[in-house]
Amino acid sequence: MAELEEKVEAVRELRKIVERLDTEIATRMEEIEAIGTELLDLHGDLDNQIAE
Repeated sequence: MAELEEKVEAVRELRKIVERLDTEIATRMEEIEAIGTELLDLHGDLDNQIAE
């Protein structure tokens, strides 16, 4: 029984780690998307300046 409880606790800990990683990945993806949007805006501004 103790072995099963240890395994259950290990799974719980792993789930917590996975949840933290998922949150961190989601945050980083949002940052990457924001940078991509900024780059597209800068690209548009540069195209406009070149056209002038």
